[in-house]
Amino acid sequence: MCQDQMVVCDEVDDLLTLLVIKRDEASVQNFKTGSFMWFQIFIEALQRMNDLDTARRDLVSLCKLVYRDNRIELRNIDEFRREYKAGDAIRWYTRPACFYRLLNRALRFQTYDAIISFRLLINNISRQLENEYHKQKTAIETGGGRSVLIVYRGQRMGTTEFNEIRSSRGEFVLINSFFSATTDKTAALVFAGATSTEKEIPVLIVIKADMKIEAKAFADIAHLSVFRDESEILFMLGCIFCIRNVSQNSGENYHTIELVLCSESDVPIRLTDTFDYYIKHKLPPQTDMKSLAHSLSQMNELKTAEKYLKRAYRETPDNELQRLEPMTGMGHVADEVGNYKIAHMFYKYVLKKRQQLLLPNDLLIGVSHVNLGVAYYDLKEFDLALLQYKKALPIFNTGYPKKHPDFGHDYNNVAVAYAAKIDLSHANELLKKARDRLRKAGVPEKHPVTAQILSNIGVIFGKLEDYDEAIRLQQESLEIRQICLPPNHTDTAKSFHNLGIIYDKKNELDLALYHYQEALRMMTKCVPQDSRDYKNTQLRWGW
Repeated sequence: MCQDQMVVCDEVDDLLTLLVIKRDEASVQNFKTGSFMWFQIFIEALQRMNDLDTARRDLVSLCKLVYRDNRIELRNIDEFRREYKAGDAIRWYTRPACFYRLLNRALRFQTYDAIISFRLLINNISRQLENEYHKQKTAIETGGGRSVLIVYRGQRMGTTEFNEIRSSRGEFVLINSFFSATTDKTAALVFAGATSTEKEIPVLIVIKADMKIEAKAFADIAHLSVFRDESEILFMLGCIFCIRNVSQNSGENYHTIELVLCSESDVPIRLTDTFDYYIKHKLPPQTDMKSLAHSLSQMNELKTAEKYLKRAYRETPDNELQRLEPMTGMGHVADEVGNYKIAHMFYKYVLKKRQQLLLPNDLLIGVSHVNLGVAYYDLKEFDLALLQYKKALPIFNTGYPKKHPDFGHDYNNVAVAYAAKIDLSHANELLKKARDRLRKAGVPEKHPVTAQILSNIGVIFGKLEDYDEAIRLQQESLEIRQICLPPNHTDTAKSFHNLGIIYDKKNELDLALYHYQEALRMMTKCVPQDSRDYKNTQLRWGW
């Protein structure tokens, strides 16, 4: 992140981006839903970290790099380094200095390196805001005060964004950053500006927020702010609102956008189960760089994930067993971008070391067998892949409860290996068993693993020349991936590729071409162009 990039954006520091989510699950807009869910998982992983000294150093280093030629900001940064305390987080956030600007920009544009560097401030602001929210909520409940606040935020808004909001009454908007509003309408209008331009218009955002509902935290922070006379209300990052109305009264030079803060139960985004499942089963109570890298990898932010896996490896104490975890992650990243030999090297090394350091039936050895099996499968060594998967099953049988989701994963892998060996009926039986195991383990229907199994069953039906059933299954898999994965994810690209193959076999060439084009468009953004998957799709398209 260079200084020039940061300075170019200074003029938009106070803009708030409203991410519209459509109720219609079939809408392509639901790509945004997947992005929002994984961003929230990433933030949750960030908030479970407890590396205070390292976090402070990272924040100071980033700020010094960006403002290295600004003496005033360098003095602010040095003061922060010397004097910052967790209880001062909101005061530092509201202070007119570089911290507010960099943090909001990083959150708005989802610049993961910068967000990770700001984890100290994000976590402390979040905790301080939660604390204020509960104190003020309790005071209202015990004292009988008004629970509903009407607050205002004035700003400029791009015409494209405004037109989308205006056409989305009754829909939901998500806000991925902290943001402030005020109880003073007149003060808010000052920030809206006086005139419209071709690219921007002034808007007044009117927010109705009820402290009695179960929603993201918000609170009056005037007593914590540098500006104590501004009647400032701070909202937690990740708030969800319903668009009630968009209007312009005669004689007004601004448009009014009316929003209502929603409880999570109000929002018909059908990912709540998937989010809750991931938070409960996949995130440890205390996270670290490895956990962050895993979340980034799931989001298809593979280069950033690899960077933090390497950092985790360097910063792990001199403990050979612990260092194998980031090495496993680096194998996964290599596999995702098509570097199958590199992935095989990592997985084979990790398995060998775990066999030396752990008991034979340790679950980590079972996981390593599965990973090595995946590498062999990608290298088209199907017999060796099957051997590794079969070695994992008895370890899982001993170490996991019968309803554990990893059984479903391994049955899926075994089935895929059998399918590659053209034992289709056995493969199909195992895939159905895998899906049943996932259901019994409580894995949501709208989950990437469910989509993977549906896709694999679809491949089987395609090989059996039952093309209509194959299309139905691949389409169902694609819809889940479009909903619960970020845009341009490698798995979504694979779904488009698989559908292209089936339509090709049905001689429906226009549909085949469309799906190959979509697959290639996504792959261009997420895998190297010399990877096997990319080249295979190019060949299918006829390049």
